[in-house]
Amino acid sequence: MNIRRVWLHPFSNELLTTRVLKTTLIFGLICLFSNAVEFSTSPKSKTSCDFLKTWLSQDVGYIIPDTERTWAQATHKSEDCDLVVQQFWAPRDPTPDTINNEFKEEFYDRILYANAHFGTGDRMGWKTDRGRVYIAWGPPDRVESGKGEYSIEIWHYLNKEKHYGLEGAIEFEDPLGKGNHRILMNATAHRALSQIPNTRSDIKELPNGYTILCGRPPQIQFKVLETILNVGVSYSLLPFTCRTEYIPVTESTVLALITVKIPKANVGYHNRKETRAEETTHIFGIVRRNRKVLEIFEGTPSVMSPDGLRESTPVDSLLFKKVVPLFPGTYGLELAIEDTTTGNLGTLYRTITVPSASRMP
Repeated sequence: MNIRRVWLHPFSNELLTTRVLKTTLIFGLICLFSNAVEFSTSPKSKTSCDFLKTWLSQDVGYIIPDTERTWAQATHKSEDCDLVVQQFWAPRDPTPDTINNEFKEEFYDRILYANAHFGTGDRMGWKTDRGRVYIAWGPPDRVESGKGEYSIEIWHYLNKEKHYGLEGAIEFEDPLGKGNHRILMNATAHRALSQIPNTRSDIKELPNGYTILCGRPPQIQFKVLETILNVGVSYSLLPFTCRTEYIPVTESTVLALITVKIPKANVGYHNRKETRAEETTHIFGIVRRNRKVLEIFEGTPSVMSPDGLRESTPVDSLLFKKVVPLFPGTYGLELAIEDTTTGNLGTLYRTITVPSASRMP
């Protein structure tokens, strides 16, 4: 199944205010140099096609229809494999007008949870029966545990809207007492294992095999920061640090955890109750492979501690985190940050190398 987005919206002009000079200069650089200079710092990398087959059977194996799997397997032989992955997630985005795909983010959160809670000594959690149901249909609304001849768990799915139409109870038993619960077949279990969750209802199939999603293009809030990265201009008036960590989720995919830390002393916000540093600091990021944009993200930082809990004492830094699923290989990570109270900017252009999941502890 080919996915082709068709955006139906009129062109609109935006009125620039205090940053008109900066924006004009940036766009002038684009017009002047776009035909002569390549500003992308992304390195060339091996194709992801080596990992696509594993991705189809492991990452999305529980939620991809057979027709779509067949198309992906045939398409990747002649087309960009990163594009195949992007075309899989596009129609499953519940908010296509934004740059975030909440379903994709939640999906990988489910795999992480399954690996952390359902794994056994010789099997990752996503390979287990409980992992399969959890990843495909989401967390149950209620869980019962008990011990008789075997240890058992009963998962109750009570909200059909929340769980893509799945409703009923699914029972798992652990006959060996080693945490490897096996699913016991009933009508609900059969449906959970044999059907594919339908995550969108507005996808229109066409006779030629293409799918059209009607709407507006994703609305980027921080357009100036996007333009800065596309041009490749560097700024250092707003210092910050960036750390990347890697978490294996399947044999093909690794989650890259990108953590940005901005010292509060570098942010010139007004110390007033109605103005907080995290509200006046904007962050925009791009991940590229072979000069092609794979992921874009934006947001504002928080004053949360690294473990996600709000500090009981004042903190001296702002934190921003983003998790991006990637195949092993080399990528370009680009970040632009702006303090809107002073107009100070900071940028980062870095090469990151994602290790193979099989080589990670």
